[in-house]
Amino acid sequence: MSIIIGRNDLEKIGVQIEETSSNDIPIGLCLESSNNTIDIPIATIIHDPYVYENLIKSSYFLRLTSILDLIFCILIFSSSPGVLSFIISLPIVGYLAAKYYHKGLITIYGFYLVIKIIIKAILFTSLSEGWKTIMFSGCKITFDSIVLFVLIRFYKTLSEIGKEEKNALRSNDYIDRYEDIIRAN
Repeated sequence: MSIIIGRNDLEKIGVQIEETSSNDIPIGLCLESSNNTIDIPIATIIHDPYVYENLIKSSYFLRLTSILDLIFCILIFSSSPGVLSFIISLPIVGYLAAKYYHKGLITIYGFYLVIKIIIKAILFTSLSEGWKTIMFSGCKITFDSIVLFVLIRFYKTLSEIGKEEKNALRSNDYIDRYEDIIRAN
């Protein structure tokens, strides 16, 4: 199948044709005029690919710890009415914050962790009856402090990336790119 384009068709779309003696065949297209240039934007990754990989790993860690926190909250506060049952929803907020890379939810979960650490520290100092209680309370405070540290680092790194990058992280587009980068290295 062949398409025949005549001189009139080329002139309709704005292509300049040099005149020849036979007037039937154009010598060539004039591509040097400024109106024929097209700017093509180039998309680049702004940050080092390992920044995104660390965000994904931190997201998985925060999701896991918020699920564990939810299990403990359900065991402790499930029979309590009112405000204490509201606390059960805060680990769910942490899970959603890590899954959807949402800075507002990360802030709420961070405040929850800070208050939780403070309350555990107060209870730790006032109710320390035996070495088992001291050891268990110290481990819980240390673990929550580590989770808070990862959450703060996650928030800071998330603040550095753009909206399009967050959307790509939410849709897991960067995971395929990491696998390609690892294979290339």
